[in-house]
Amino acid sequence: MIKSIIKEFCIMVLLCACVALIFGIVFYDYIPLSKVVPNKVAYEVPEEIKQDLETDVETEEIKTQTITYSVDSQDLSQYKNSGRLEEGKLNPFELYTETTNNSTIIDGNTTSNTNSNGGGTYYPNTGTK
Repeated sequence: MIKSIIKEFCIMVLLCACVALIFGIVFYDYIPLSKVVPNKVAYEVPEEIKQDLETDVETEEIKTQTITYSVDSQDLSQYKNSGRLEEGKLNPFELYTETTNNSTIIDGNTTSNTNSNGGGTYYPNTGTK
């Protein structure tokens, strides 16, 4: 059995070699043997860009504008009188919101919250788990 497998393998190799030889003869005119491939063009950095790269970027001045806000005693008293200043908080000028059952109070203005299902939660309360 091993002899027949080796014999079949040799026949397949010879058959493939014959097919490759026939294709080589048939397509001989289409194989470019004398084709000249041009060399790659090397990129050269223009002198302008070379000079820009050589200059030190840190020497150029970067202009920044700093805006400073200040709150004086007159401004503080105005905020205190209007109720917008709450002393003792991390951010005393933070917007004050208070939520009650059906309304939200934001800086003294009341907005009404209506709920279509009347339960106040997403899932209705059925009383059992």
